[in-house]
Amino acid sequence: MHPRIQRVAIGGLAALFACLLATAGSADHDVGLAAAGATGHSFEHATTGIRSHVVTQEGLPHTLILVDGQTKRVGIYHVDPVSGQLTLKSVREVGPDLQMDKFNSAKPWPEEIREALKQR
Repeated sequence: MHPRIQRVAIGGLAALFACLLATAGSADHDVGLAAAGATGHSFEHATTGIRSHVVTQEGLPHTLILVDGQTKRVGIYHVDPVSGQLTLKSVREVGPDLQMDKFNSAKPWPEEIREALKQR
């Protein structure tokens, strides 16, 4: 994978997990984005509870991530920084994903970590 594409992918994943795990407006997610050469901003709509996160990186389309915690769905859009054209890239219900113990991960496996913690 080209290093620039890899940095954008890592930044996008960091933004996604920041939206899922962090509180809106928290600065914690900025660390991963800065490492990828990107910046991000979060907002949670008070009425709908839908979180939005925008990731920007010079020379690339902006990425808009919408997270609906109630339905456990994530929508990802690209926004052309010049024209403002919005293009839907992906929608996914992540609830089932988050119920897996492991997927595409490496050792130590989750059950190994749990077992080690029990032995403390």
